[in-house]
Amino acid sequence: MLDLPLRYLRQLIVGAVADLAKHLNMEVVAEGIEDESTLNMVRELGCDVAQGYFIGRPQPLQGWDLQRGVKQVNTRQ
Repeated sequence: MLDLPLRYLRQLIVGAVADLAKHLNMEVVAEGIEDESTLNMVRELGCDVAQGYFIGRPQPLQGWDLQRGVKQVNTRQ
């Protein structure tokens, strides 16, 4: 997803998947967020949560949400 802002087709796919998940009452998680422009794009496309090197590097188990199995950042501002 590093080049997501530059790829219109990928934006359409991510938006369609996010829309489908919302209609199914599911939370949308964007993975592989490596820069601010990609984070902003997935926010605009409807992703609820994002993870990747831009948000945080791999870390030890402490601080993880053990119920969900991820360390997360809410994309809603």
